[in-house]
Amino acid sequence: MMTCMCITVIMEVQCRGWDRLPDSVAELAAVDAVDLSECTDLRGLENAFTYMTKLIALVFEQCDALTELPETLGQLTLLETLELSNCARLMALPTSLGQLKSLAKLDVSYCGLLTQLPDSVGLLGDLTYLDCSGCTSLTRLPESICELGQLQTLYLDTCAQLTCLPETLGRLTALRELYLCECMRLTQLPDSLGQLASLTMLDVGLCIALKRLPETLGQLTQLQMLDISGCNALEQLPFSFAHLPRSVHISMKGLQSVRLPYDNNVKDIHSTILPYRDGVFEYLRNHNTPLKVMLLTMACRRRCIRHPPPELWAYIYVGFCFPYEI
Repeated sequence: MMTCMCITVIMEVQCRGWDRLPDSVAELAAVDAVDLSECTDLRGLENAFTYMTKLIALVFEQCDALTELPETLGQLTLLETLELSNCARLMALPTSLGQLKSLAKLDVSYCGLLTQLPDSVGLLGDLTYLDCSGCTSLTRLPESICELGQLQTLYLDTCAQLTCLPETLGRLTALRELYLCECMRLTQLPDSLGQLASLTMLDVGLCIALKRLPETLGQLTQLQMLDISGCNALEQLPFSFAHLPRSVHISMKGLQSVRLPYDNNVKDIHSTILPYRDGVFEYLRNHNTPLKVMLLTMACRRRCIRHPPPELWAYIYVGFCFPYEI
C-alpha cells in the first residue's frame, strides 16, 4: 500500500526594490503560499496569478506602494487566506474577489485609503474572519456583506468615517464577535442586531457619536462581553438591558450620564433584578454618594419601586444584574 505525502510549498520573497514580480517568480505554479510582506516598492501584479492557481495563502502586509490588485485574483479559487494589512495606498479590491469560493480569512486592516468593499464580497460563502480595522476612509459596508452566513469575527474598530451598519446585519447568524470600538461617526446600531443569535462579544467602546442602542439588544442571549465605555453621547439604555444574560460582563467606563426609560407595564421589575448581586450594600457604599446609598438600600429592602429617580436607573438595572466596570 502506497502512502501519499502532501508537501506544502511556502515562498517568502525578499523583494525590496521590485516594482513588479519577475516572471521567474510569477510562473511558479506549484507554490501553495506566498508571503510578499514589506515589498515596499511593489506596484504591478498584472502577471502574478496566471500560473499560481494552487495558492492557499497570499500575504501582502506593508506593501506601501500597492494601489490595487488585478482582476486575475479571482483565478485563485483554492485561496483560503488573503492578508493585505497596512497597505497604505491600497484604494480598492477587485470585483473578482467574489470568485474566491474557498476564502476563509480576509484581512485589509489599516488600509487607510480603502473606501469600500466590493459588492461581490457577499459571495464569499466560506469566509469566517473579516478584519477592516483602521480603514479610516471606509464610509460604508455593502449590503451584500450580510450574506456571509459563515462569518464569525468582524473587526471594524477605528473606522473613523463609518456612520452606519447595514439594516440587515442580523442575517449574520454565525457571527460571534463584532468590534466597533472608536468608530467616531457611528450614531446607531441597526434594530436587526438582536437577531445575531451567536454573538458573544460586542464592542462599541469610544463610539462617541453613538446615541442609542437598539431595543433588540436584550435578545442577545449568548452575549458574554459588552463594552459601551466612553460612549458619552449615549442618552439612555434600552429597557431590554435587563434581559441580557446575568453572566454578561459590561464595561461602562467613562460614561458621563445615562438613563433608562421606565416601562409602566412592569410593576415589580426590581423584585426580579435586585436579588442577583452579592454584597449589594458594600457595593453601594463604595460607589455612590450617601443619598444614593440610602435610596438604593431602600430599593433593595423593599424589592419594589414604581418610580425611582431617573438618575438611579443605570445603577439599579445594571449594578445588580451584571458584573460591570464604571
